[in-house]
Amino acid sequence: MKKHLIILFLIIDALTYGQINTTKGDCEIIKIDDIRSFPGSNDLVLYYYSFDGLNWNLFNHTQEQYREGLIFTVKDDIRGFISVDDDSVSPYVGPLYIKGEALTNVGSHPNPNLLVDNCEKQIAQTPPNKPIPCNFRRIGIPTQYYYIIPCSPHLASVPITSKSTCFENHDAKVTFLFDRDLQTNEYFLLNLMTITANSTPVPPQVKYVYKDNYIDRKISFTGLDSGTFYLRYQTFQEGNPTPFSDNNSDHFTIDAVMPLTFNVRAYNPKCNNDKVDLTIEADGGTPPYFYNNLNGETEIINGVTQVKKIQFDPSDKNKKTVTIQQAELKEYNIKVTDSNNCIEQ
Repeated sequence: MKKHLIILFLIIDALTYGQINTTKGDCEIIKIDDIRSFPGSNDLVLYYYSFDGLNWNLFNHTQEQYREGLIFTVKDDIRGFISVDDDSVSPYVGPLYIKGEALTNVGSHPNPNLLVDNCEKQIAQTPPNKPIPCNFRRIGIPTQYYYIIPCSPHLASVPITSKSTCFENHDAKVTFLFDRDLQTNEYFLLNLMTITANSTPVPPQVKYVYKDNYIDRKISFTGLDSGTFYLRYQTFQEGNPTPFSDNNSDHFTIDAVMPLTFNVRAYNPKCNNDKVDLTIEADGGTPPYFYNNLNGETEIINGVTQVKKIQFDPSDKNKKTVTIQQAELKEYNIKVTDSNNCIEQ
């Protein structure tokens, strides 16, 4: 009997004080199932957490939940540990210790730990040739050690896109909004990936963003063409080549700008006074539309003299036609622009 007891205590001792050292992102699922076969009908499973390995707090999970082991994420549960519910508070960074134990045959006893402690004392005092006086046991699992780091910030909304200003320009833009600030010495590596119809590889646009340039949790890519894209992003801690996590956004599209076009028609020529009505019709581009004063009248804007621009219809910015009545019957150099000062190509 003594021999068996010695073996049992050695096993328990090895299980209780072992350690597994690993780094976990605060969004990663942590699962510990060393004692998943418990609880039996009269057994009690308990898991504890600690930030220093000395002071322990009890997880508030049900016995039914523990049938699959202890399953949690620090991002969701650590706030409960430290009573933080404000998303503006920095994520937890640091050590997290987890340990667990199964108390066998304790049933619904109001103080199961005391019950097991007393049983263990009785067993220790029982001579080798005597029957074991009680059958309450504490079966421990290794103390698990994790160093918790933040997962990369997550996108807080869909990308905000803007088209190129003109048909042949390459100045489309996309802005991404994230859900948290960067930590000290943390930085982004972002790759804006282009999706092509024939899957032809296109080099990504690469951007590194550090805390000082991370304004209002926003990151923008400029100088883009129209197309379909997605963002691949991760954050690193300076001096550590391992990313916190690797994330992809959903696909999104930046629409193409239609080229600005226009045509001119002349109506009702007046033979007696050589007058004509001119109708200009524009399409594409970005309304409202403007035409240059036919007589070359000028105006000064920001200190620069330029031909006066006249909006098709100031009361309707989407109006595509304008009629100029009683124009002189002569040759005109007609120029039409849109709100971005684009011209017909």
